[in-house]
Formats: sequence, structure tokens, C-alpha cells
Amino acid sequence: MQQQVGPKGMLPLVSPQLLLLLAVQVPSERECDETVRQAMRRWAVPGCAVVLVREDRVVYLRGHGVRQVGESDAVTADTLFPLSSCSKGFTSAVLAQLVAEGKLNWDDPVRHHLPWFRLSDPLVEQAVTLRDLLCHRTGLGPHELLWHGAPWGPEEAVRRLRYLPLERPFRTSVQYQSTAFAAAGLAAERVTGRSWSQLVQERLLGPLQMTATKTSYPEAHKTGQLARGHLDGELVRWADSAQADPAISIYSSARDLGAWLRYQLREPLLAETHTPQMVTRLSPSQKKAFPNTHQISYALGWTVHDYRGLKLVSHGGSIDGFRCHLTLVPQKKLGIAVLCNQQFIPMPLALANTLLDRQLGFPARDWHTLLEQVERELAQARQPPRWHRGTSPSRELSAYVGDYDHPAYGTVSLSPQQGLLVWRWREETVPLQHGHYDTFTLVTPSLGAATLTFSFHPTGEVEAFTVTGKLGVSFRKVRRTPR
Repeated sequence: MQQQVGPKGMLPLVSPQLLLLLAVQVPSERECDETVRQAMRRWAVPGCAVVLVREDRVVYLRGHGVRQVGESDAVTADTLFPLSSCSKGFTSAVLAQLVAEGKLNWDDPVRHHLPWFRLSDPLVEQAVTLRDLLCHRTGLGPHELLWHGAPWGPEEAVRRLRYLPLERPFRTSVQYQSTAFAAAGLAAERVTGRSWSQLVQERLLGPLQMTATKTSYPEAHKTGQLARGHLDGELVRWADSAQADPAISIYSSARDLGAWLRYQLREPLLAETHTPQMVTRLSPSQKKAFPNTHQISYALGWTVHDYRGLKLVSHGGSIDGFRCHLTLVPQKKLGIAVLCNQQFIPMPLALANTLLDRQLGFPARDWHTLLEQVERELAQARQPPRWHRGTSPSRELSAYVGDYDHPAYGTVSLSPQQGLLVWRWREETVPLQHGHYDTFTLVTPSLGAATLTFSFHPTGEVEAFTVTGKLGVSFRKVRRTPR
């Protein structure tokens, strides 16, 4: 829509349709302020930043609250928040540009660009393409701890994928896999000779004048504009990585995201990144969380679903005390970004949906209560196992002591301490509690609640253990050769 220019000295004129839209459907800035504040009070969020764009212009941009509980520094439109998984859209946008330039194709085999790329299934390894990586259909499970808090960078994490089994058949379902996604960013590096950070800066951040946005934690931290993450009102320790990661490491502000949303809504070469690639089955919880939605798919770095006859392109992100959500409504040229510094709450999605409904004149819905109920049901479904009472481990405590290795995740050390086994992995040291038989429980910042079950050699010696949860693999006991 082109803006008409009035006589000199008068305000620019706009079309009658846009005037009607602004007068009837678009809430005022004050109404948006109150909507955001109500959401923050509802979820006890310390700080939040929101940007809303429409018809290729910013119609709402504001920060609310504080960057850290107990401090006075306010969240502003320029405060930096981690985008975590919303970083993926930047990588797919870079690849879309390279595809348009003929430097690569979506369906190029990954090994065409990364000859060292390996998976546990050699047939999948040969067949997997860049498109497969970007829509999460390799068959690999999430394995978040391959990158989160890991002492290595994204290339080493990708190299370790070869040691992980495929949990689903190739190209049969969406299994969210950030490390495999990062491999697409490494492929872009290979074909251009530029680092992923340089590609994002030169092709996106610079041209879009996103001057505050950074591609790694150290860069964001140096600005002094970074919010602090919280969980239940308490500060969360940051499991930061010194290296930029094409799947998760971008930090941005509401102001810069205004430019990003506008670019996503107007740039034709991004059409393929917004096109469904793999249908996701609507689970019972998703049906409740997405009323008026009949189909959800994963595209290339974005989720796509219908809502009241409209196509929505969106993505969420969650990491170390933060959560965010980006929403695009291409047919209405509407974009919303919500950033907050509180983890494990659906507030950004609930607020984005509330703002969307009000912008488009849809019937009001209490999204906060709806999504809280869904989260509560999901938590109840994750009940711990029922233990058989009165059981004991098969062997004495000393039999379980030792180092246990996994080729992707490294070494876990189990040692005795005050009558308990103590788990040591990376920087975490926690005691194990006996559950039943040869199964123990543990709770760590990275794993959350998990169980650990030992297995034995026919001789009766402890041979390995399998840990549930985010690891979901078996560690084998290291046999030390006597000196």
C-alpha cells in the first residue's frame, strides 16, 4: 500500500481503508500497554518487551518492567534478550538467499557440503539433505544437552551426532533437533567461506539496520544491555557458550525485531521457509492449546498453522530463564514479537495470541488461563514412576562406583559419599536417590528429573547404566587396565 503525500506542511494522507483499519480494529498504545501489564502481573514476569508491526510499519514498541529482579534498570525497546530457537529463522533466511543465488539447493545432500557429516545409519547419512535438517525430519531425537551447556562448539556437536541412534524412521515425523539444524549453518559457511556470524551480519543485520542484535553471548554481554533470566522470581545461572550457534545463539531487542518482522512479511525469497514441509500430528494438548486450528506443520525454521482461516507463521524460544515468541500473519501483514525474562511459562504465546485477536477483531479469549491449563495437564502427565517398595540394589554400593563413558556425551563419574552414589558430569555434582531395584533417581539443572538404571555383565559385574530424560542414552563402565 503506497502512502499518499498531502500538501506541503500537512500530515501525509493514507488510504480510507487503512484509516478505517486503524480507527476500528487497532487498539491504542494505552490499550496495548495495559494488555502487556496484565500479562506480566498474571505470570509474575520481571520484564517484557513487545513490538507489533502492521502494513510494513511499527505500530507498537515498548519495554516494561525490569531487567533483573531487585534492580532498577528498566527493560526498554533496546534491551537484549536471547532468541534461542527463534534464531533458526535467521539461518533459514541466509540459506534462502544462497539458494536464490544458486550457491546451494534446499535438497542438496548434507555431505555434498560437509563431507565429514556422519549419522549412525549410513543410508540416512547419505540421503539426508539441507531441507531435512531445517524441518527436523532426520529421525534423531532432541538431544538438547549435545549443545546446551556443552564444553564444545556447534561443529563438534554435529560431529558427535554419529554416536546417537535414530529414534524414528527417516522423514516420517518431526523431531526437534537443534544440532542437526546447526549443520545447515555450517554448510552455508562452507559454500561462502564466511562464518555463520559474518553471513548473518552482512546479509541480514547490516542491511536491516539491526544494529543492536548479536550472534553470541559474549557479544551480547559486552553491550551492557542484556536482561537477566529468572525462574519463579529467582535468577537463573546462564549456561552460555562462547561460540555462535546457527540454531540458538542470536540475541536481539524489540526494536530490532520490528525490522526483522517487517522483512519476513515483505521478502518474496523467504516464501519457501514459510511453506509447510512436514505435518505435525495434533496431540490432545495441542488441540486444546490451538483452538480454531486444524493443521500444524514445520516449515524451514518456522512453524505454520491455520487460525480462523488465516495462515500463521510462528516460532517460540526458551532458554536459561527466558522465553520468547514471534508471530507472522502474512495475509494481514501483521507481525508480533514478545520477549520476557521468565522461563517455563507460556506467557509470550498467550500475550501474542491476545494481541493478535485484538488486532484482527477476533472474539476475545482468555489465552493465559487456557495455556496455563494445558501446561498443568502436561506436567501431570509427567508423573514419576511408581516404585516397588522394600527393594534394594543388587550389589553393594562400591560395585557401582566408577567412570562411565558415552562417545557423544563424555564421561560420568559415580563416587561414594556419605552412603550415597554421587553423580559428576560436566559441572554438575548431585547425589543419586534409590528408587527400586537397580534404578536410581537424580535431579540436576540440566537434566531436570531423570532415572538411572544399571545393567550387568553375565558375571554379575556392573556394566552400564541407561539414563532417561534429556540424555536418553546408555553409558558403559570404563574398564581400567591395571598398571
